[in-house]
Amino acid sequence: MSEAGVKFPLSEPQRRHFEVILASLENALLEVEQLARADSPDARRLTQLEDDLPDGFLDRSQEAVERLRRQLRQLADQMQLEAQHHSKGRTIGAILTAQVTQIQDSYARMLRGYGHVDPDLAPRLDPELASMEEELAELRAILRDRAPRREKRGTETAP
Repeated sequence: MSEAGVKFPLSEPQRRHFEVILASLENALLEVEQLARADSPDARRLTQLEDDLPDGFLDRSQEAVERLRRQLRQLADQMQLEAQHHSKGRTIGAILTAQVTQIQDSYARMLRGYGHVDPDLAPRLDPELASMEEELAELRAILRDRAPRREKRGTETAP
């Protein structure tokens, strides 16, 4: 049974499906634009994006991206889709928690599944990982606004 005047008579699960996939497309278009615009060196050490786009890609692709966005908005309106609301705080918290877990899974004692662990590895590797874990914990505390305030160098005052 479809409502009069409704172009896309969708069930609630079908509507949620389109909310997810069209949001994914919207995110992909934004990422394409961001990657195409990025002209500064990548700050990452272990992941480097090669600038191998064809000359003029951003300018030449912008019209198609805008057409897709218009189609997406029109379809979302016609389907009466709701925007997905995400918390930046929860998203960052989840990212940080996942990284803590990966660090914890990488201590020397956890590497046995990858083969023999050299006895000299733990005293060298584990302090480095523990330091990273502490920094991630500090970021999580900042996120919860409970981070210890560090004194800025050169700003300490004498009693």
